[in-house]
Amino acid sequence: MLRFPVLALSLWLLALMLVPSGAARAQEREVDLELFYTELDRHGRWFEHPTYGYVWSPDVDPDWRPYTRGRWVMTEEHGWLWESEEPFGWAVFHYGRWFLDEGSGWVWVPGTVWGPAWVAWRHSDEQVGWAPLPPEAEWRGDAVHFSPSYYDRPRYTAAWCFVPVALLTSAVVYRHIYRPSRNVYFVRQTRWVPSHRNVGNRIVNIGFDRFRYERVTRRPVQVVRIIDAGRPQDPRRPGQRNEIQIFRPRIVAPTTVKPPPRLVEPPRIRDGRPQGDPRRGPPQQPVTVPPVTKQPQFLPPNRQPPPPTQPPVGQPPALKQPPVGQPPALKQPTTVPPPPPKQPQFLPPNRQPPPQQPQFLPPNRQPPPQQPPVGQPPAFKQPTTVPPPTSRPPPPPPPKGPPPQGNAPPKDAAKPKGRPPQPGDQQPPVPR
Repeated sequence: MLRFPVLALSLWLLALMLVPSGAARAQEREVDLELFYTELDRHGRWFEHPTYGYVWSPDVDPDWRPYTRGRWVMTEEHGWLWESEEPFGWAVFHYGRWFLDEGSGWVWVPGTVWGPAWVAWRHSDEQVGWAPLPPEAEWRGDAVHFSPSYYDRPRYTAAWCFVPVALLTSAVVYRHIYRPSRNVYFVRQTRWVPSHRNVGNRIVNIGFDRFRYERVTRRPVQVVRIIDAGRPQDPRRPGQRNEIQIFRPRIVAPTTVKPPPRLVEPPRIRDGRPQGDPRRGPPQQPVTVPPVTKQPQFLPPNRQPPPPTQPPVGQPPALKQPPVGQPPALKQPTTVPPPPPKQPQFLPPNRQPPPQQPQFLPPNRQPPPQQPPVGQPPAFKQPTTVPPPTSRPPPPPPPKGPPPQGNAPPKDAAKPKGRPPQPGDQQPPVPR
């Protein structure tokens, strides 16, 4: 009796193994590049590049860089895998390549080979960094072939993302990425390591050594298993921390490349930001406005504009040149009326200003001589004419005739000055 239930259970398990799962059907399904055209058109713009053909540019911030919004996960089958938080990450971070264009910023070139993350790696004992592979990097079945010094040029140093080794698997790794201005220092201090290998017909992203990471962090790294999803928007399974869903269809390269259904002009970068709305086509051309002739403005006398500013001291005034082809205007002479005569001011006697007293300064406090301004010749001092000394009149000549006799005074003798003699005055003695 027990033989039939056991046989039925064995047949049921065998049927489960033979029936392909949804994941297997997702892997076996083949699609072409039109899937990229339809899924990515809502998140950016498609345009034709002169070197790489039809490419795609995302609608992101001007300081955005690939492989920054997400986290690194260690998988069993493919090594380090980039789990993106952006809605277009399932395509642009696992197919194709990135390059930095001078006029359009970061641009994605479609590809047909799926990979866990198409990046290059550099590391030291303290820092680890990654950068998107350029279109010249080609997968040839065993490894990625390209020049390791491609991103060593000063132009591409900003493409690297460096973080401390202990924060490589952080869920918010974008918060720990160093500023691009420090990449020059980190590129010199780190060394390049091979990134991809073929292990059992699978592309494995080796990148930073897993055992080195565990030695630095002193904790084991969590390893997850990849589960194929049926569509790009499949979320992570709730409650499953050791599994991750990835949409990775098989892209078939078409024999004839068809253009995207909505092709626009290449975006123009001004100050690091794309110009124009991607959903409205290329940016509009600036409208040329004809010049407006300014009419003369007449103001009332009380609202006349202020006079023009005077030139700085020592600088001649600028001569206003007439327009080309117009003769210079003749300036009419300006008649300045004479100032009114100044009336004398009479003050009462009690309000007359006091006379100004001369000020005498000691020799050590005499005012310094006045120097002429810079660039002006000294003034010539007029010579002072000194009048000749006044000569005294000559004495009168002696009187003519014989000298007077006795003590009688001459007739012309001057009368003595003073009061007349009074009675009682003492008489002078008479000579004998």
